[in-house]
Amino acid sequence: MTKAIDTEPSEETRDETLVLQAQEAFDRAVRALQDSCKTLEQAPDAGEGDVAKAVRQMNGAFLHTMEMREKAREAGCKRFGSGGAGKLDLDEARAEIGLRLACLRGSGHGSGVPELSE
Repeated sequence: MTKAIDTEPSEETRDETLVLQAQEAFDRAVRALQDSCKTLEQAPDAGEGDVAKAVRQMNGAFLHTMEMREKAREAGCKRFGSGGAGKLDLDEARAEIGLRLACLRGSGHGSGVPELSE
C-alpha cells in the first residue's frame, strides 16, 4: 500500500518564496536601471534634452523600484517576524522548548522524555 505524500508547499513556504522572488526581481531591476542610466548619460548621439529627460525617467523608475523593494522587505519582516536584525532569542527558544517538553511529559506521551537539567 502506498502512502500519499503531500507535495504542496505550505502557505508559509509559498509566502517566503514569493518574498524572495520579489527581492530578486527588485535587485535585478535596480541593476538594470543603474546600467541604463549610465548608458544614457554616455550616449554621444542623443541630444542634451533627450538624455536629461530619459535620465529623469530612469531615475524616477529607480527610486520607485527602491521604494517597492523596501516595502517588500518590510512586508517580509512583518510576515515572518524577522524585523530589525533578525536575531534568534535563545532564551525565548529555550523557554518554549521547555514548555513543550513539559506539555509532552504531562500528556503521558512523553514518558521517555528526560527532565531538563538546569
